[in-house]
Amino acid sequence: MLGHSSFGRLAFGHLGACICLYLAVIVAGLATNPFFDMGVNDDWSYSRTAMDLARTGHIHYFGWSASAMLAQLPYGALWIKLFGGSFATLRVATLALSGLIPVLTYWLGLECSLERRMAFFGAMTVGLSPLFIPHSVSFMSDSYACLFFLASMLLAMKSIVHRPPVPAAALYALAMLSSLLGGATRQVFWVTAPVIAAAYCFFRRGKSFEKVWGGGVLVAYIACCVFILHWLRQQPNFLYENLNLQMLALSRQGLMNVIHQYGGLILTALVFAIPSLVPAARLRLPALDVACAVLVAGVVFAATFWLRALIFPYLNNVVTQYGLYQPGLLLPGALPVILPATFCRAITAAVAGLLFLLFSHGRAPAASGVDDAPVTGPTEDSSVHSPRAGTGTAILFLWTGSTMAYLFAFIGRAKAADLFDRYAMPFLPLLILGILIVLQRNGVPDPGRAAWAMVLLFGVYGVAITHDHFEQMRTQRLALNLLKDARIPRENIVGGMEDDMWTQVDLDGRLIATPDASGADLPVYLHPGYLKLTPRIKPHYLISTSNLPGAAGCKFEPLVYSTWLFPRDRELFVLCLP
Repeated sequence: MLGHSSFGRLAFGHLGACICLYLAVIVAGLATNPFFDMGVNDDWSYSRTAMDLARTGHIHYFGWSASAMLAQLPYGALWIKLFGGSFATLRVATLALSGLIPVLTYWLGLECSLERRMAFFGAMTVGLSPLFIPHSVSFMSDSYACLFFLASMLLAMKSIVHRPPVPAAALYALAMLSSLLGGATRQVFWVTAPVIAAAYCFFRRGKSFEKVWGGGVLVAYIACCVFILHWLRQQPNFLYENLNLQMLALSRQGLMNVIHQYGGLILTALVFAIPSLVPAARLRLPALDVACAVLVAGVVFAATFWLRALIFPYLNNVVTQYGLYQPGLLLPGALPVILPATFCRAITAAVAGLLFLLFSHGRAPAASGVDDAPVTGPTEDSSVHSPRAGTGTAILFLWTGSTMAYLFAFIGRAKAADLFDRYAMPFLPLLILGILIVLQRNGVPDPGRAAWAMVLLFGVYGVAITHDHFEQMRTQRLALNLLKDARIPRENIVGGMEDDMWTQVDLDGRLIATPDASGADLPVYLHPGYLKLTPRIKPHYLISTSNLPGAAGCKFEPLVYSTWLFPRDRELFVLCLP
């Protein structure tokens, strides 16, 4: 048993670790300089809905959102009431909650008997991920839903691991409530609730009261989901998405899309988990195994020349070889390449080689990562609560089942080849912790300096690409103001997806799907995909990241802005359409 002084040091160590994790996210987010008045990607719509809620007390959708955001919007509206309605206010509001995501990851690791240093490393890998940082300073729903998902996983695990029946029942109810709130933000997370209920009812193996309670809470949960879905159906301009049996009907092309999209999403998660794979190089392996790992990496690198789907990025990504987003997605024009093609091929090769090292250890790692033998009590460097016998299987069921249910809910998007890398955010912490559990069970006591250096490198890169994109957005706002000062009507400007859609809502109150909209006959670089939703935009001017064929220079000089990554001096152009 731990003495009072040892327990005090342990508790203070956990508190210090949580404070460090939280502050790391806050510092990284503030370093991106997110203080500018324009939406980024989809958060223009979410922000506008939150601003309307704060102003009118009612929720309005505008024909863009398929996420309900019912847990996120009141929080954002509260911040607007307290600090004023601006995009920067909502980004800071998201950042304040995003710092809790690595804290939850840390406690998840401890609950699985990871040593404190390994759990801290895994949590920091999540908090400084280039995938996580851009969304920690965005009012999109990804960070909010991820927070509720991880909270539901932690509470569900605590309800299973040796707790008396009444506290366990309360923790289970809280886990289901957290899952409900996650689904009220993004409906796809509701599919994890049956997995939580099944884990509680089966692995508790307690009295009939617990099974009745587990089933009763699940029934109440389903009733709440039905009520929310019914309410959403009544909301004008909400994009209601169904999950039905028709989605399971796969054509040959649909099946190929599903394989490619899910494979790409898993590969994406593994790329952002690379820092947790680096300690695999510290395993005591025969020279032959190391040579085979190098050979595997070389073969995969060569395969990327034949199968381009193996080249990072693998999906319609937020994090790309250009930094953030693909050229022409949000603003017309080209972007400089930050990660050369050779480096993008090497990323996949590195993942393959490190995975081979991880699973080539002579003693096969336990799948659950948690010893099934009982333990006597916590050590000074492990979780305050040590799992009892059999909890490894329960945790494996909970994590794997929830992840598979979550991925299955995206099958419609996968068929349409419409998955994004940010959809990996919820299960990325579980993947990272799972890798570290395997390493710890195979004798790796701590991550090592190389792994920590990789975390720092990932964090710096994530901050830099987010900062640079925000600088572009800030300059984009300056260009729009310049055109406004020249008395050019806003509806005659293609000023980027976010502001064009905001202008359409200003003029008509919603987006309007019009196949014959003005953008349909314009050059492809004007992204007619979103212009078909903004028929009030009649372009005569456009803001672009580069000169474009068929568009002439205007009287406006290019706007120069500085970035952290090469090339450091970049320009935005104001061009005229003939």
